Amino acid sequence: MQDSRYEERIKDLVVECLREERIEVGEAEERVRRLLLGAGAKALGERWTQQAAESEPQRLSCECGREMKRRPRSSKKVLTLLGNARIERSYYWCPQCRGGVFWLDEGLGCRGRTQTGKVQECVALVVAEQPYGGGQRLLSRLAGLDFAQCTLESIAKDLGGELEREREQEIEKAMKGQLQGEAKAVGTLCVSTDAVKVPTREGWQDAKVVATFSYDVSPGGSQPQEADVRYSGRVEHCEAVGERMYAQAVKQGVHNAERVVVLGDGAEWIWNQAQKHFPNAVEIVDWFHAVQHLWEVANTVFGQGSDQAREWQHNREAELWEGHVAVVIDRMRKLFWSLRRRDKQFPGSLAEHVLQTNMAYFSGHAKRMDYARLRREQLPIGSGIIESACKHYVAQRSKRSGMQWNTQGLHPILELRSALLSNEWHRVTNLFTPRIIAA
Repeated sequence: MQDSRYEERIKDLVVECLREERIEVGEAEERVRRLLLGAGAKALGERWTQQAAESEPQRLSCECGREMKRRPRSSKKVLTLLGNARIERSYYWCPQCRGGVFWLDEGLGCRGRTQTGKVQECVALVVAEQPYGGGQRLLSRLAGLDFAQCTLESIAKDLGGELEREREQEIEKAMKGQLQGEAKAVGTLCVSTDAVKVPTREGWQDAKVVATFSYDVSPGGSQPQEADVRYSGRVEHCEAVGERMYAQAVKQGVHNAERVVVLGDGAEWIWNQAQKHFPNAVEIVDWFHAVQHLWEVANTVFGQGSDQAREWQHNREAELWEGHVAVVIDRMRKLFWSLRRRDKQFPGSLAEHVLQTNMAYFSGHAKRMDYARLRREQLPIGSGIIESACKHYVAQRSKRSGMQWNTQGLHPILELRSALLSNEWHRVTNLFTPRIIAA
C-alpha cells in the first residue's frame, strides 16, 4: 500500500533520530510523539498553503448573489490535531454585505476560529462528557491540545448553539406540517418525558427531558426491545416541551408508525400535551410511579416499613399488575371510610390527605393503568428509558459539585450530549461543511 511505503521512510528517520540523540527507553515515547506531531503540523501547514495557491478559485459568489473581491494572501496560525500550523491563503470580501471569507479556512472547517474543524469536533466530544476543567486536562494530556477553559466554553456554546437553532427550525417546520420524517417503517414509536432539577443562577429549575424510541421485536427475538433512542432536554415551559416532543417524534417517523405510545408519570402537563399532539396515542402511566403511590399510601397509613404496610402494598400491587385498577381504588376507598369511622384523629391528618390524593390519582389515570392488557399487547409499561435519561443524559453532566448554569450555557451542552447519546453525531460534523461556492 502507498501508506506503508511512507511509513517505512518515516520509521527509518525516527529510528535514526533515537539512535543519534541517544534517547533513553523511558523517554522515547514522548520524544517520538512530539517529533511526529511537530513535523506533521509543519507538513500540514506547508501543504495546505500549497493547495491554497493551487486551488483557490479566482472568483467566489457571496450569499447575497454578488461576486466577492479577492484580496492578497495573509498568514495565520491554526491549531490542528497535530499542533500549530502556519498557513497562507487569500481573503474574499463582498463590498455589498461587507462580509468576508477565507476559502481555505472554510475547507478546514474553522468557522472563523483559529482551530480546525477536527479540533473543534474533539472539543465538542470531550465537553459533552466532561466539565470544562476536566476536558481541558484530558485534551492537554491525551491529545497535546492546550486550551484556555474559556475557549472550550466558547466552542461548546458556538457548536451546541448551532444545534439548538437547528432544533428550533425543526420544531417550527413540524408545527407547520413541513418537517420531513424518516421513511423507515416503525412498528411502535414511544414518546416519553420527565423533568430533572438542575442548578441555575435563578435557583433549581426543571430541565424537561424528552426521549423517543422504537419498541419492536428485533429479528430473531421474542420480546420487544427499546431501540434507536433519541434525547433532547431544555429548561422551558410545558407548551414548548409538547412541541419539542412532537417534532422529535415526527423526525423519527411517527407518521409511519403503526402504534404511538406516550409514557409518563402522573404529571398533568404531560397528558395535556400528549392529547394535543398525539390524540390517537396509547397513554401509559409508568408502572414504577404507580407502585410508588401504593407504597406512599401503605407507609403513611400503616407505618413506614411495617409488616402491615408491606402486606397491604403487596396485595394492591398484585391487583394493579392484573389490571384491576377499580379494585385498587375500591380498597383505598374502604380503607378511607374505615379510618374515618374508627379514628378520631384521621380527619385533617396526613393519612387522610394521602388517601384522598391517591384515590384521585388512580381514578384519574385508570384508563392508563390497564397493565394486563398492555402486557398482552407487548407495550412498554415502565419508563426506565426516560428515568435513565434524566440521570445519565442531564444530571451526569450538569449536576456536579459547584455547577451553576444559565440556559445559554446549559442548552448547548445538552444539544451536544443529545447528538452524542442519540447516535446523531453527524449533526456536529455537518457544521464544518464548507458553505461557499465558486462564482
